[in-house]
Amino acid sequence: VYLVAAAELANADGADGSTDGVVDLGFVAAQPASYRFVGAALDDRAGFRVAALGDIDGDARSELLIGSDWDDATGLGSTGTVHLVAATDLVAADAADGTADGVIELGHVAGQPGSYRFDGAGTGNRAGFSVASAGDVDGDGRNDVLIGAPYADDLARSNGQAYLVATADLAGADRADGTADGIIDLTRIASLPS
Repeated sequence: VYLVAAAELANADGADGSTDGVVDLGFVAAQPASYRFVGAALDDRAGFRVAALGDIDGDARSELLIGSDWDDATGLGSTGTVHLVAATDLVAADAADGTADGVIELGHVAGQPGSYRFDGAGTGNRAGFSVASAGDVDGDGRNDVLIGAPYADDLARSNGQAYLVATADLAGADRADGTADGIIDLTRIASLPS
């Protein structure tokens, strides 16, 4: 997944020595405010689905949703994950691997103060197969998160599930497992207040 700052498009275009309106993605991470996001592990399919969430933390910059539907962060097998990356956390997430090089490893995102990782509820759920901003569903002035898990099932029928996560509930959802670590288990979403 590549995030290219609009102000850096001309520089990214010319980085290959030719100003031709074609940006070589290999030069994106070298731009000061642009980034390349890489999956936490091989075959995560990071970026299979991406979406702009809108500004949920009041800094006038949009947050990002990055789906990795084959991610196996829970060890259960293709549970899938979704990373909510706060714009204010981009610089710190970039440096979290020890090198500020414009490459953000998604495994470091949940460790940032305004960013989160949502983990699928069970084996083969593939949470993150679809991600979207749901708009402001709860009326608090901030967009909410919609996560699709097409193979999730309660009755072994692979009927699929969609999770609506109110951004007002993010901190509480993070603490629901007893640890404020930026990791949210989607099985706990239904028990939240919003």
